Amino acid sequence: MAILQWSPALSVGVEEIDAQHQQLISHINALVRAMEKGQGRSEVSQTLQFLQDYVVTHFGAEEKIMRQSAYPAYAQHKAQHEAFVRDFKVLRQKLEKEGSNAALVIQVQHQVCDWTVNHVCQTDMKLGQFLTTRKVRA
Repeated sequence: MAILQWSPALSVGVEEIDAQHQQLISHINALVRAMEKGQGRSEVSQTLQFLQDYVVTHFGAEEKIMRQSAYPAYAQHKAQHEAFVRDFKVLRQKLEKEGSNAALVIQVQHQVCDWTVNHVCQTDMKLGQFLTTRKVRA
């Protein structure tokens, strides 16, 4: 898996959200680098711990912005957050039940990377476009 690179193309135009996305990418990259060195099993626990805090902070911030701006796609966006949280809980349970193993490391890496790229590039971009349009009209 390649390292994810932050670029202006990933910016949603909200400083707080962009900074949080950069943090997420940094943690994903730490897991990828650890996997490349054969140390993914030790890093996956730290990644999941980060995500446990991140989903509360980041999703809460995004959802607050969506409510405050009367974002019309709020329900669908929030539903994606809720699906990620459900998937995340399954990963945490696997870690607690089975411990850190190669299969879990790969599953975490794939799920988190795929979700991040898809969610940021599609769903969060739509939110950013909406917010930008509202600022221009205001």
